[in-house]
Amino acid sequence: METLGNLIQKQIEKASTPKKYDGLHSELHGLIHELRTEYGETAKTGPGSFGFYLGKLRRVPLQTIYMWRSEIRQSRDAKNRGKLFWWKYKQWKKPLSKSNPPRAPVEASGRGRKSLQTKLTKN
Repeated sequence: METLGNLIQKQIEKASTPKKYDGLHSELHGLIHELRTEYGETAKTGPGSFGFYLGKLRRVPLQTIYMWRSEIRQSRDAKNRGKLFWWKYKQWKKPLSKSNPPRAPVEASGRGRKSLQTKLTKN
């Protein structure tokens, strides 16, 4: 018979391990998979497909995507959460102007991460 301490320890370990999905290679892939299932996207090609999400979001910092996702989850009035997500992406992508402050440097999810870190530390 297991003790209460062992059961709690197992639950903590289970919660702290990241979710694994077959065929998904990075944190971005896993996040896109979760977003698509959360927003009910089932398209195989075109808008709403995995490749569509990946193509659009690969240059967006993961922190920003997580922030959008949490803001959308907290919004109670949102009728179509997928549309709200893409509206947030569109606002982020708008050309910079006085009314649109500069966005954070792109922290690529894989490619160029070391080069970005060295550029930031050299300055």
